[in-house]
Formats: sequence, C-alpha cells, structure tokens
Amino acid sequence: KIYRDKQPNNMQKLYTNSGRIAFALSVFLAAPMILCGEWLIGVVFTEDYVAAAYLPLLIIVVAYLINVFCGPAGYMLQMSEFEKDSLPGQCLAILVNIILCLLLIPAHGAIGAAIGIFTGHLFRNGMTCWMLSSRLGLRPTILSLRWPNQKNP
Repeated sequence: KIYRDKQPNNMQKLYTNSGRIAFALSVFLAAPMILCGEWLIGVVFTEDYVAAAYLPLLIIVVAYLINVFCGPAGYMLQMSEFEKDSLPGQCLAILVNIILCLLLIPAHGAIGAAIGIFTGHLFRNGMTCWMLSSRLGLRPTILSLRWPNQKNP
C-alpha cells in the first residue's frame, strides 16, 4: 500500500525500523551462540564436536547477522512489483554458494561449507541492496546510508 500510494519516506521508515527491530532480536539470539557456543555444542552434542563445530557456527551466525543488518531488501523488492529484480541476487548467491562449497569442503570440511554460505549471503545481500537502492531509491541497511547509485525518492 505504501508503495502504491507513492510514499517513499514512509517506505524508508518502514524498511529501516523493521530492519532495526529484526537486527536487535537477531543479536539477542546470536549472542549466546557467539559467547557460549562452545559450551552449548558440548552440552547438546558432547565435547567431541566442539573443536569441529564452533568456528563454522561462528561464521554462519555472522553471515546471518550481516543478512539481517542489510534489512528486508528482498521482501521490499517483492512487495513493490520488482520481484524479478530480486531473482538475479538469489541465483548468484546459490551459484557462489555451490561453487565455493564444492571447492572448499574437500579441503576444509565444515569451515569450507560455512565460508561458502557466508559468501553466498554477501553476494545476495549486496545484489538485493543495490537493486533496492536503484529501483526504489531506498537506503538499504539498518543504518540508512545512501548508496552511490541511489536515485532520489
């Protein structure tokens, strides 16, 4: 409705505020995994898994925090009739993820898989934030920073 009614300032407020709320909740949920992850892994899966699982856990948690930090860019594109513009970012992320996992898992195991996931998320977030900025003129991320390619709302 906000997009149809051509209310860019309200759309920016909705984007930024919902992203900030989601990020605050995510940090609240991620903090125990970051601060007590080794202990949690040891309690849930036994101490045998701590050495192999803690670093991949950290990498994936940071990837998801970056994802939430970027805000709901993909959802905003989909809700504002630019759903086709979110597809290239999704496809590139999947491709990067698959290629990196195929290359890194044989040599680095779970850490390689975590790096593949992390990098795929970075590509997807970069693409969707760029599209959101160029198509809708919104300032992506929860900080509402202006991007170089951004049109005026």
